[in-house]
Amino acid sequence: MSAEKLLKILDNEKDRTGYFEISAVYAEPSGLVKEFVYQVPIHIKKKEVVKDPRNGWNGILCLANEERAFTEYPEEERLDVWSKNFLDIAKFLTEY
Repeated sequence: MSAEKLLKILDNEKDRTGYFEISAVYAEPSGLVKEFVYQVPIHIKKKEVVKDPRNGWNGILCLANEERAFTEYPEEERLDVWSKNFLDIAKFLTEY
């Protein structure tokens, strides 16, 4: 579904919040399995800021505490959000 279609669907909605659920699993041959799951709160803008079909929904999605859409700032600025599970796995392994 295009960003434009999603915006049409949400046109009359007051609550434009949601979340990404991000998960990762660490498993060992011994049977040890450790799951890492967390939610990233977002909100959806009322208007697409960068119209480029290659960006998908990135021109309308914002982190909950941001007004900028994903396309409006470098990915490096939000890398800590998307790599949190990997950091949690590393922390688990150092404490394990």
